[in-house]
Amino acid sequence: MANTTESKIALLIDADNAQSKKMSNILAEAGKHGKVTIRRIYGDWTDSRLAAWKNQVNTHSITPVQKFSLGKGKNSTDTAMIIGAMDILHSKNVNGFCIASSDSDYTGLAQRIREEGIFVMGIGEGAKASKAFINACDVFVYTENLSSDSDVVLSKPLPSPIPKNNDTTKMNLAGTLETLSRIRKKLTNTRS
Repeated sequence: MANTTESKIALLIDADNAQSKKMSNILAEAGKHGKVTIRRIYGDWTDSRLAAWKNQVNTHSITPVQKFSLGKGKNSTDTAMIIGAMDILHSKNVNGFCIASSDSDYTGLAQRIREEGIFVMGIGEGAKASKAFINACDVFVYTENLSSDSDVVLSKPLPSPIPKNNDTTKMNLAGTLETLSRIRKKLTNTRS
């Protein structure tokens, strides 16, 4: 997002499908797009596999949301996170979302947020994230690339490199600049 001093981001984390060891980097990446005012993590905290999150939740002041598993193969956490996101969306308290998960179940959520003209980014593992979820986000960042200078992947891939001094290169650059300009205008309009 263009102006991070005015932008407010809701960070929603799927504890089942995000990496606790990357939490500092996830928060820093989301913070590049605005002030992360809402920080929630969804999971069944009775599940011992989520124990690694306890320190991260306390360290980063993240609100844990408990959702008991309703049975094998049922993911009530996803449903709770989607309902929470829709509540936040309709409250109009933020102008951007960050969904930390590789789960393709959040594709529809990302699409719905984007349809409202609200910025939506995803952060997840490249090997697990579906193309549909990646493309539903305005920006998607692979956790494998997270560092102080993480690589941001736009939802539409940039053209492949072409040798210099080529008319096609100039056309690709112009198209890329036009796409970035449209994204900037869209983000600016969401704050108005």
